[in-house]
Amino acid sequence: MGLRFGTDGLCQRKSIAVTRLKDPGSVGGLRTRMGELPGRDSQSTVDPFPEVETTRAELRKRGDRSRNHEAQATIMGPGWGRVTDELKELLATRMESDRLEVKSQLRGVEGDVRESICALANDLVPFAYPCTGNGAEAGGMKTLALFNNKGGVGKTTLAYHLAHMFARLDVPTIAFDLDPQANLTAVFLSEEEVEALWEGAGGHTIMACIEPLMEGTGDVADPKPLEVAERLWLLAGHLGLSRFEDRLSGEWPRGHSKDPAALRVTSAFHRIMRLAARDTEAELGIIDVGPNLGAINRSALLAADALLIPLAADLFSLKGLENLGPSLREWREDWRRMLEVAPSGIDLPAGTMEPIGYVILQHEVRLDRPVPFRKWLDRIPQVYAEKVLGSPLSQMLTPEEDPNCLATLRNYRSLMPMAHEARKPMFDLRAADGAIGSHARLVQICYQDFEHLARKVLERLALPVRAN
Repeated sequence: MGLRFGTDGLCQRKSIAVTRLKDPGSVGGLRTRMGELPGRDSQSTVDPFPEVETTRAELRKRGDRSRNHEAQATIMGPGWGRVTDELKELLATRMESDRLEVKSQLRGVEGDVRESICALANDLVPFAYPCTGNGAEAGGMKTLALFNNKGGVGKTTLAYHLAHMFARLDVPTIAFDLDPQANLTAVFLSEEEVEALWEGAGGHTIMACIEPLMEGTGDVADPKPLEVAERLWLLAGHLGLSRFEDRLSGEWPRGHSKDPAALRVTSAFHRIMRLAARDTEAELGIIDVGPNLGAINRSALLAADALLIPLAADLFSLKGLENLGPSLREWREDWRRMLEVAPSGIDLPAGTMEPIGYVILQHEVRLDRPVPFRKWLDRIPQVYAEKVLGSPLSQMLTPEEDPNCLATLRNYRSLMPMAHEARKPMFDLRAADGAIGSHARLVQICYQDFEHLARKVLERLALPVRAN
């Protein structure tokens, strides 16, 4: 289903073919196989409704805007044949309920039949939430953005290590590099791999996904995230993404005028993430963005269910926090108004971008000026509550007392250069990488720190942790 980067560099991974049952004969074959399942009557395959000749425009008109669904389950395009009662119920469930109910519908269904059902469902309802073999849907992936208006606080380093730790905790994760500087991509991949990626064809970068929109030739292209580790994928960044900024800025005000094209541009990142989740069955998406309040970040954050804010204990980081909070509330309110008047049949994000807390990075007292450091540190809880949450604290709290502070991560000193050289997270360093003596002990502490933080984040996101 994509490419895998390993010790041999860029190589093609074997694709897994799933038959798309598009002809009426195949529907009949599926019908027969479903009838053979335990608890099913093979004679109950009555065609519930005839074909409906419809155009895509009519399909969109029939969408349920209140749930951002782009099709009704009972509509079929020309030439698709008829559908069984079982499949009709499955599709209706997809349109009107969540992924957990879909899983219950598929529980006990044999794997090959389940794949056939889902493949057919995707083809029959091209605008619906995608159906995958295990019953998960793209809409089921939680998305978490890491963002601060102040750069240089360690945001990309945090995103990289959290992504690896989430995968280690058995949570399939995709890292989305939506920073035009592509710093997260540079951490994951070597220069040779990045060069091969940027010069190659395919949807392995965010730029390749939005090119049809940029050129006016279509909607977003299917993303092809790179498998960089077990249960971990990367949709790589690209320097060309900066050219999308002006387009996003121009389309934003037109969204208030119910312009479908403008809304599709604004929500492009959201649809790319949903498609990536469909293909990988990821449960969590980590979004890395640049340190600014521009149109690219606005669109990226609208696609985020939650927001984690990395901070440093200094004046500049606090000022960035003061700028961030009002901008988030303004974007959220503007988007809410757009959703109220948006035409039906367009897959749009909810735009919740709910803050789940902050992380203080490089938590190390400056021996040359410890008092100023502590002063800025103790101001973080109040500024976060007032500017980001819009609810000032009734009493002063230190970060250690503040429930919004998920962690204070130390400066791991020389571990980061070692990790960069070894192209692995700091908590994976071994003696062969130079982590010996006190460094080996620091590696263990680093692992414990990131595991503790990752578990807290998963708890805030209501995602299960299945690994010890």
